[in-house]
Amino acid sequence: MAGPLSSPPYSALPAAGVLQQHALRPPVVPLSPGIRHQAVVLRLASALLRHADASGQGHVLQAPCCALLDRHTALRPDILFVRRGRRGIIGKRSLHGVPDLAVEVFPRISPIEAPGRLKGECFRHGVPEFWAVDTRSRIIATLVWSELGYVRTGRFFGSDLLVSPLLPDFGLEVSRLFAPA
Repeated sequence: MAGPLSSPPYSALPAAGVLQQHALRPPVVPLSPGIRHQAVVLRLASALLRHADASGQGHVLQAPCCALLDRHTALRPDILFVRRGRRGIIGKRSLHGVPDLAVEVFPRISPIEAPGRLKGECFRHGVPEFWAVDTRSRIIATLVWSELGYVRTGRFFGSDLLVSPLLPDFGLEVSRLFAPA
């Protein structure tokens, strides 16, 4: 689920895998954003995790993990990265603070033109780097926080090597994220 959640209701949710049942209604299970979306998230999170483990630079988490940014704002982007020196913000069920990188994979809309509330909340809370992945156009935009708004540092597609100011020694050929299974 992309977008901000209110912190108090999030903390009241049951642990992952537990469904709330009502005596008169069947359990409600949210729809998946789609197989392509899930595959791209998994491939990108796996590449980031391999890099983080090999370099010791930090920790990679993925949804449904949330970042509790303040008393009223919880974000659940597809992928979160926290630098090693900031691992103290990683709690048992969520991050308690601003991640160093938030990645959102957009299954149906173009994130460049219509990034939605998630990017706005990331900016408002000073998330240093944001990646918007457009599965329709097969493009990844990397953005870095500035006081004037996010500044695009790259637009990667095809055989381009995805690079990041936050992770300068990370590199991934973009076409590999969108390869058919």
